[in-house]
Amino acid sequence: MMTERKDLIRGNSLRIRGPVSARDIVSSDFTESYHNINQLVAFERKFPSFSEEVFSKNILVVDDNFGSASSKELPALVLQKLGVKAVIGKSFFAGFHKNAFNIGL
Repeated sequence: MMTERKDLIRGNSLRIRGPVSARDIVSSDFTESYHNINQLVAFERKFPSFSEEVFSKNILVVDDNFGSASSKELPALVLQKLGVKAVIGKSFFAGFHKNAFNIGL
């Protein structure tokens, strides 16, 4: 009898190519954004249709150094809020990696 692995993530993936900084993920002012996290739109400048595309996808496949240039947890929180369960890539910016890990992304 096969048992289902509980640590396995199943879903549909969305491929994001090219460099992605924390400012690409959340372009709003970080200080004000924490109070309005439900109204934030991820990638509003770099990928305007991201929110619609990620609606049916819960795994992001990304390039090197994803989430660069921020130690704030807001970029990871916004992705999680949109339903992203996992981000797969070759490398991540240390701050993004730490924050994504800490919130279970």
